[in-house]
Amino acid sequence: MLANVVEGYVQSARIIIPFKDRLLLLNTVERGVTAGTNTAHVNRCRFSHNGTPFPADVPDNVAAAVSNAWLEGSQTWTIGGTTKKSDGAGFIDAPTEEEIEAAEFIKDRLIVYFERSTWEIAYTGNQIQPFVWQKINTELGSKSLKSPVPFDKAVFTVGRTEIHGCSGANVTKINEEIIDQVFEIRNSNDGLKRVCGIRNYQDELVYWSFPSVNANTFSQTYPDKVLIYNYVGDGWGRADDTITAFGYYEEQTSKTWESSELTWAEANFTWDSGTTQNKYRQILAGNQQGFMFVCDTGISTNEGNMSVTNIEYVGTDLYMIIVDHSLNDGDYLKLIDMQGVSFTGDGIYKVFPADKDTLLVPGTTMTGTYEGGGRAARVSQIDILSKQWNFYIDKGKNFYLSKIDFAVLKTSAGELTVDYFPSATNLSMIESGQATGAILGDNNLQTYPYDLYPLEESQKRLWHPVYFQTEGECVQIRIFLDDEQMRDPEISGSDFQLEGLVVHARQTSERLQ
Repeated sequence: MLANVVEGYVQSARIIIPFKDRLLLLNTVERGVTAGTNTAHVNRCRFSHNGTPFPADVPDNVAAAVSNAWLEGSQTWTIGGTTKKSDGAGFIDAPTEEEIEAAEFIKDRLIVYFERSTWEIAYTGNQIQPFVWQKINTELGSKSLKSPVPFDKAVFTVGRTEIHGCSGANVTKINEEIIDQVFEIRNSNDGLKRVCGIRNYQDELVYWSFPSVNANTFSQTYPDKVLIYNYVGDGWGRADDTITAFGYYEEQTSKTWESSELTWAEANFTWDSGTTQNKYRQILAGNQQGFMFVCDTGISTNEGNMSVTNIEYVGTDLYMIIVDHSLNDGDYLKLIDMQGVSFTGDGIYKVFPADKDTLLVPGTTMTGTYEGGGRAARVSQIDILSKQWNFYIDKGKNFYLSKIDFAVLKTSAGELTVDYFPSATNLSMIESGQATGAILGDNNLQTYPYDLYPLEESQKRLWHPVYFQTEGECVQIRIFLDDEQMRDPEISGSDFQLEGLVVHARQTSERLQ
């Protein structure tokens, strides 16, 4: 609570930010003359005088601290025999009815995002009226307080219709490749205000966590997806995870093999890497259960950041209690430190929400009585869908796909499934081939060395083929982990980096059909 004028005081402010030796309050709720009456000024910027916004020391016999930091115009404040006059404080309302959502700096300029427009609070240098509002864009704003991510020459943010960058002069769309993504962010349950972003400087990525509109009925409060933007390569990706807040963190001690809980396969970084030394700036994330964890692209598994409250049978069905789990149908979990019980399987299980705190674990049996202390880690499912390819479309001919050579980073046990679909259909050629007995091989892409090629043990990158047998107006491929691969900890815990591919194809018919 910040006292300002004799008539009342500021009850709260959406944003408090220092600018040009003043403290600015954006989107305020202010207490008026009549006691108990609060008024929201959603488009207001209230600013202090030029100097400290805090009260100066006063004698012990003065009942309250006296300051002129927030007095307006001709206002005075007398208390304990001391009178203070206005010293340049005031407010300025933007000429719009929209609500201020966020603010961020571009060098020495303060950009303010409203619901559907972008403005600048420009400094005039005039002590009587030090700030003015200047409109930059009339239709693009920000979804939430934490979605802007600053760069040297622009600020990226998630708006209601686009993901865009503001240079201070213009606002430009950056999500041409995924134009529908912003419309998949849930509006209900304050979904817009839960979008949160941060920049990964080393890997040149931006992360935005958001709640998806397609989330399970019982998982529609907290974010369940993370949008990933490679701002150098202009590429996009999406991950399944619940992150409610991002921040930066500097480790105080260096990471060593002795202090790490990672397995050899999970540690996808060298031990002389800068990321393992103390004072390295890590990205810290938090979730709805209060867990805090480091986001590290050098680790191929997820943190065990969900507490398992209980697990027991209800009739013949096995149920697990994870408060506010934010999981969806068919998600996979790895169970860790489950005291007093053992399960069938390899430790990774497919779950289905029964309510916001309860998960059904089908096809699994348990022995013993759960004693507590267990955690669950989400197991992410790799699922990559290519574009619909036809290299002979300019000739008006069909396309036959026979083989693709994949360049992959070598792992110790990794593999994936490569499915394919002809002529803009969803018809799986793997399933069709299994049904008719016509499939060539198992369509698995191994990322570990072949036994018959000893040199591959020494290579860092492997070229491995996958064979196909289909023709169509176009062909689309899908690289993913199937159910059996997801349940195998060595496979699902392996890293996957695709460094290139060579497509073996030829034209077929004389026309598209």
